[in-house]
Amino acid sequence: MRIFAKLLISIIAGIVFIIAVLSYIGFTHNSRILEKEIEKRALTLLKTNTAELGERLESLENLALTIGVGYETFGPAAQEDIKSLIRNALDTVPYAYGSTIAFVPSIDPYKGQLFAPYYYRSGDGLKYADLGTPEYNYPEKEWFKKPLIGEKPLWSAPYVDVGGGETTMMTYSYPVKKDGIIEAIATVDVSIADLTSIVNRIEVGTKGYAFLVDRKGTIVTMPRIKRAVGTNFYAAAKALEAPDLEKLAKNVELGTSGFMPLKDDLTGEVEWAVYGPVPEVDW
Repeated sequence: MRIFAKLLISIIAGIVFIIAVLSYIGFTHNSRILEKEIEKRALTLLKTNTAELGERLESLENLALTIGVGYETFGPAAQEDIKSLIRNALDTVPYAYGSTIAFVPSIDPYKGQLFAPYYYRSGDGLKYADLGTPEYNYPEKEWFKKPLIGEKPLWSAPYVDVGGGETTMMTYSYPVKKDGIIEAIATVDVSIADLTSIVNRIEVGTKGYAFLVDRKGTIVTMPRIKRAVGTNFYAAAKALEAPDLEKLAKNVELGTSGFMPLKDDLTGEVEWAVYGPVPEVDW
C-alpha cells in the first residue's frame, strides 16, 4: 500500500493502538451497505483481539511486579535464590519471553558489581544469560536507565537484545525499592513475534492488515513493512503532509476508536482504517 510504504521515515517510542488498514480501493457512495458491514466486522475483530492483547500485556506487568515485590519482601537473598525467583516466575506465564533482576551497581548488596541473572525461553525450556558483563553493560540500556531515573515502571521501545534474549522484544521494567531507595530493576520481556501473532489475527477483506502502535507512536508490529518497526507513526504522518493520514494519527494519539477513509493524494485510491486503544495497559 503506497501510503504506508512511505512510513519508513524516522522514529521512536507508548498508548498501544491497533490500526487495521483496509485496502478496499474505489469505494463509492453506492457501496455504503458493504462499507457498514466491513466496519462492523472490523470493529468486532479489533475489540476481541485488543482484549486478548491487553490481558497479556497486563499479566506481564503483574509478573514483573510479583518478581520485584518478591525481592522487596524477602531480599537481599543469595544469588541462587534470586535466580530461582526468576525461573519460578517465568514458569507461571508461558508467553513471558524472559526476565531479570538487574541490580544498581552503586547500591548494596552488590555494590561495585554488575549482577543481572537473566532467563529466557529457548526451545522447550529456559536458557541462562549473564547480563552483568562489561560487554552487555546493562546500566546503559533503556530498560534499566529510564525506570531508574524516572522511578516508575514503564515499557521500553522495541529493540534487538544482542547478548541477552537474542530477539526483537519489548521490556517492562519495575523499580525494586528497599527503604525508599531503588536497589534493582525487575523486568519481564515479550517478543515482538508473539505480539505480531495476535495482531495478525485482525483480518478484514482480502488485503486488510493490522499493525500495533505504542503510546508514543512507535510502530511495534508491521507485517507488510517489517523495517518500519521502531519508527514513529505520528512523525511519519506529519512528514508526509497527507491530511487523512494526519487525521488518523491524531485520532490514535487522542486514544479514540473509529473507522475512517484514507485517500492517497497521488493515486486517488481510497483505503479504510479501523483503530482503537488497548485500555488495560493504557497504550
